Amino acid sequence: MASVESLAATFDRPDGTVQVVSENGLPAVRLTSPSSAASALVYLHGAHVASWTDAAGTQLLYMSPTAVYNGKKALRGGVPLCWPQFGPGALPQHGFARTSAWTLVATAAEESAVGGARTATFCLGSSPATRDAGYPADWVLTYTVSLEPTAGTLSLRLAVARRLPLGGSPIVVPVAALDAPSRRLSIGICTFR
Repeated sequence: MASVESLAATFDRPDGTVQVVSENGLPAVRLTSPSSAASALVYLHGAHVASWTDAAGTQLLYMSPTAVYNGKKALRGGVPLCWPQFGPGALPQHGFARTSAWTLVATAAEESAVGGARTATFCLGSSPATRDAGYPADWVLTYTVSLEPTAGTLSLRLAVARRLPLGGSPIVVPVAALDAPSRRLSIGICTFR
């Protein structure tokens, strides 16, 4: 995996609204709205959304205080990506996507009258390690996190070269902050308002 410094040199936006940072010892991307207090933090480890604040700066996600940031264990809380299986089974529990090192492939800052969206796109593909884990298909997951001044979108796409074994439906599991009952989350493509 590339260093935080080399990723920052490639992907940071000059206005500071998209930054590659080291958070809890792991590389992450911080998206910040230029016109509100909205922000998001996404680790490259598992492409895990660990923080999402709304336009007022209120944290909408819960991260467990027992989360281990060692680059090996799955993070606890936030929005984990569970793929190619959810729960126990033939592969590691909840799949290997949530414990894999994802690649940051793009960032963008779209300008508009209200500040525009800040996005980061991550990619994970089949490899000898995923085949060794018991998943023989050739595949690519692309995950885009988009932050807007008053909303945001998580978009997960799966491309395969041939039929998937084990069903293979990606699952996004948002863990909302318990003190934010008026917020709306929808599973699949998650929208925060």
